[in-house]
Amino acid sequence: RHDIRVAVGSSMGGFAAVCFSRRLRLNHVLAYSPQFDASPQFDGRFAPVTQHLAWRHRITPDSIAPDCAYCLVYDDQDYDSAHIAQLRALIAPERVREIVLRHAGHATVYYLYETGHLKAVTVAALTGAPLPGRELRSNRRQSRQYLKTLSDRLAPRHPALGRTAKAAGSSS
Repeated sequence: RHDIRVAVGSSMGGFAAVCFSRRLRLNHVLAYSPQFDASPQFDGRFAPVTQHLAWRHRITPDSIAPDCAYCLVYDDQDYDSAHIAQLRALIAPERVREIVLRHAGHATVYYLYETGHLKAVTVAALTGAPLPGRELRSNRRQSRQYLKTLSDRLAPRHPALGRTAKAAGSSS
């Protein structure tokens, strides 16, 4: 009925986009910080919410649409990289494009929005156009998400740098 079917999701929405890609016969999936398994045993970050959910669907090899193009956007320094590793094991390498946004944290959509790159990434991922590269790092100092994540990561090792980054993030 439709020539091109797409799904876009972030976090558990990314999980749903991947999990139902075969069932929905999708051509493109754009998943921002997708979850592979949000059960407290795999990823405890969301335990207060996910421990009460009855998981009826899991991402399995049968979930993956063989002709779908998958674009996964994530921070490789975040625990989301463990989810990406699981997805990478199930999706054929030629079907996956990845955008790594170091220090964007789990909220990669916010980072892209704050830096003015959300539309460009979304359009490129869903049309098969070349994905933006180094330019995704431009404007990162204007992103509260980036500065907060960076300060959280710096603070344990370099308390003064962590406070400086946190102050810059709260003043913009």
